[in-house]
Amino acid sequence: MVWTTVSFLRAAFFLFVGTSAQIIVGTDLAFAALATDGSVTVWGPSQYGGTPSAAIAASLSSNVQTVVASGGAFAALKTDGSVITWGEGWRGGDSGAVAAELTSGVQEVVATRAAFAVIKDDGSAFSWGREDWGGTSSAWGSGDHSGNSVSSQLQDSVVTIFATGYAYAALKADGSLVTWGHPDYGARLTTPADVTALASSGVVAVAKNGYAFAALKTDGSVFTWGDATRGGSHAEPVTSQLASGVVSLVDGIKFGGRVLGALKSDGTALVWGNEAGASGVFTNVKSLTLSGWAAAILYNDGTVGVVGNSGYGGSVSASVSAQLTGVESIYAAYAAFAAVKADGSVVTWGSSGDGGDSSSVESDLIFPVVETRREQTCLPA
Repeated sequence: MVWTTVSFLRAAFFLFVGTSAQIIVGTDLAFAALATDGSVTVWGPSQYGGTPSAAIAASLSSNVQTVVASGGAFAALKTDGSVITWGEGWRGGDSGAVAAELTSGVQEVVATRAAFAVIKDDGSAFSWGREDWGGTSSAWGSGDHSGNSVSSQLQDSVVTIFATGYAYAALKADGSLVTWGHPDYGARLTTPADVTALASSGVVAVAKNGYAFAALKTDGSVFTWGDATRGGSHAEPVTSQLASGVVSLVDGIKFGGRVLGALKSDGTALVWGNEAGASGVFTNVKSLTLSGWAAAILYNDGTVGVVGNSGYGGSVSASVSAQLTGVESIYAAYAAFAAVKADGSVVTWGSSGDGGDSSSVESDLIFPVVETRREQTCLPA
């Protein structure tokens, strides 16, 4: 028996053993599981997308490529490039205003807590849902930050889109960024500092959490914007380390997360997020994993370090610390971590009611791990 999928919601890890499920996503209170045969199974309260209509359920029986969730709605991208939506209308479940554009040619779907955005095969992009949370590119765009539309900048050359819980950032082929959504949580490139010039060229990657973005440039430097206390700014010694040598960024928890991270070419890991108390520079690092308010650092020797809010996995007991050797990978829920060891066993810590206490299923967590997949789901505000 092997593990095939590891997923998480706010308060739990989900382990799928020998099933056909390849992706599971959730709104605040409902779930959608995509199987390897392209079918989708949905369950949960109807107002959160758990009970699609008969017509939508029939469309979800085959040829689904991926499923994305906002806080109260789902969007399914099919293999023919069409998109189906259901759930709370104001959170993106009602796509009637853009229905004609969703019948074909969609390449990617991205969600905030109350909106969806898509990229089409011609490089254009648009969104729908709650306006001030990214549902329209006419609200709080990255022009003068007072409601000017950025729609004209999304007509072509969009490569990919990133999202916090409340705003979007579209990366264009020329390395520039276009942002829209909530001004305080990622749409305004002048909050907390003006990074408009930095965002105009040379961007190669973007990380996000619930309230802020970080962008990596071609020269290995990183700049941030969004909520200052939740990843939009940083302090020494992190600030000087972000000036060069960064090779990759680490996402925080998309809905509610307050921490961001980066990895450097010399094996250094950087963590920042003032409100969470998670900040620091760490060396000899293999990987970095972030919960909502904390970070778990996997070192090259298989040991683990943590930093951040203790209620969210930012501290470990002596008994847990003694078990954190021979670790190969780490996964995060909003308030807990799960470390997978070389022998296939799992060690958990963090909030006991949110996935940090696995004692009730300890005997089941002993199978060899051949593949794990981290799928993030929506979190209550």
